[in-house]
Amino acid sequence: MINQPHIRLNALQQAVVPLGSAVGAFLDPRRADLIAALGETTGSLLLKGCKSLNYLEEF
Repeated sequence: MINQPHIRLNALQQAVVPLGSAVGAFLDPRRADLIAALGETTGSLLLKGCKSLNYLEEF
């Protein structure tokens, strides 16, 4: 499973993944896979925002 090739997504597909995950997780919060997908796709944005605001330097 680790050696399987990754599938490249275009910009539209990259935008649809977090949107679809957010809507799906909102409608059914028991879907852990959607919550994980949302966290994986939006986590880097949060870290970049925290870094730009110097939140990460306090820890």
